[in-house]
Amino acid sequence: MAAEQIRQPQADDQCPSPAQRERGEPSRSDGGVRGNETALALRLGLRQIKGFSQAAAERIVAARIAAPFRNVVDLTERARLNTGERALLANAGALRALSGHRHRARWDSAGAELPLPVLTGAAALETQITLRAPSLREDVMTDYATQGLSLTLHPLALIRPALARRRVVPARVTMQVENHGRRLRCAGLVTVRQHPGTAKGVTFITLEDETGIVNVVVWQRLAEKQHRVLIEAGVMAVDGKLEAVEGVHHLIADRLHDYSALLPEFSFASRDFH
Repeated sequence: MAAEQIRQPQADDQCPSPAQRERGEPSRSDGGVRGNETALALRLGLRQIKGFSQAAAERIVAARIAAPFRNVVDLTERARLNTGERALLANAGALRALSGHRHRARWDSAGAELPLPVLTGAAALETQITLRAPSLREDVMTDYATQGLSLTLHPLALIRPALARRRVVPARVTMQVENHGRRLRCAGLVTVRQHPGTAKGVTFITLEDETGIVNVVVWQRLAEKQHRVLIEAGVMAVDGKLEAVEGVHHLIADRLHDYSALLPEFSFASRDFH
C-alpha cells in the first residue's frame, strides 16, 4: 500500500531520517489503520510492516472504504484478520488511531477474536484495564524491529548524551567547511558497507545519525587490523581526518569503535555489498 493522504505540516511533526529521505519514504502522524478521523496525513503504507501480507492489507482497504473502523474488534471482523495479522499491526504501531499506544493495541488485538457466525455483530463486554504506555526508547526500538525505520526519533538521538561524553560529533559537523582537514570522531548506524573489487582493498562505510550521514573510507590495512569491528558493529564510531573534494566529504578512518552496546536491544540490518 502506498501512502494515502496529505495534511498541512504541524509544529510537532517528526521528520524522516536521512536514509528514509533517500529512499523517498514519507513521514506520518500515526499508524496505518485508521478509524473515523478527519485530519489528513502522509503515512507509511502497510507494506512497510515486516511479514504483513498484501492480501490482509487489501482486505483492510476494502473494509475501510465501506466504512471507518470503530475499534479493533470492528477491524478484526470486517477485514477478517487472524491472530498473527493483528499482532503484526499492533507491534508496528499501526493501530494507534484505534487503540492508542502499542501496549493497549496488543491487549485489544489479543482479545479481538473472530466471532462464531451466530455471534457476528454482538457487542462484547469487557472490563477496561490501565496499561503503561511504552517509553520513547521502546517505541523507537520496536519501530525498527517491525518496520526497519522509525519516524518517531532516530536511535542515535537516544544515546546522544553518551556519545557526547565520548567526544563524538554529529554528522552535520562534517559538512562545515571550517572542519575540512580536522580530526573528528563520528558515530552512527552502519547503513551500508561496500567493498568493491576495483577499490584495491578499500572499504566504504555509510554512518547515519539524527543529523545526516557520514561517508567513511577504511584503508585495507585498518580493515584487516579491525576486521571484526568492521563487519559486526551495528553502531560504529570512527576516528579519522575529514577530507572534502569537489563537495564530497569523507572521513578517512584510522580507528574504528563498536558502540553497539549503547543500543543493545537495537535490531537493524545494513546493506552490505562485496
